[in-house]
Amino acid sequence: ITKDVRIYPISIATLNTKVDILAPSVGLFLYGPYVLEDKLEYTKYNNTSGATALVSGTVGLMFSLNPCLPHTQVESILKLTSTNIDHIKANTPYKGHYGAGAMNSGEAVKAVYTLYNEKEKTIFENQFFERWDFELTSYSQELVFKDIAFVKDAKLEIEAKHSIVLKPGV
Repeated sequence: ITKDVRIYPISIATLNTKVDILAPSVGLFLYGPYVLEDKLEYTKYNNTSGATALVSGTVGLMFSLNPCLPHTQVESILKLTSTNIDHIKANTPYKGHYGAGAMNSGEAVKAVYTLYNEKEKTIFENQFFERWDFELTSYSQELVFKDIAFVKDAKLEIEAKHSIVLKPGV
């Protein structure tokens, strides 16, 4: 017997229209119990403290590739590379309350690498944005947007050394 996934309100206390991006906060390794009691334990409930470390760590990795990366581009890259979770049935009641989607650290770091490497191609895809101003500078051989929408109050400002490609769905 299969049951529909249900998100319990206690686990989504910080979801609202002001959220920009989601970061995982349940199931994170708890270092304290491991060190003090040699016990493996993980977070069971939503908490912003755990998510903060993941976001700041991702930003640190982004700066390790480009220490001069403007903060406006850090924010844009984090949102552009987030995983859109609109299609997940359990998220339907919370649409518009989880920002750009789930943070994707690997894609954010990869985007910084490709945006600032003339031999690479940067691809942003599968997103739908109704708000925010996005700012990007690209030195990559090709900057590609595919199946991505900027509507209503969303604005995209791009500066590219080479080409900008708009694929279907943009």
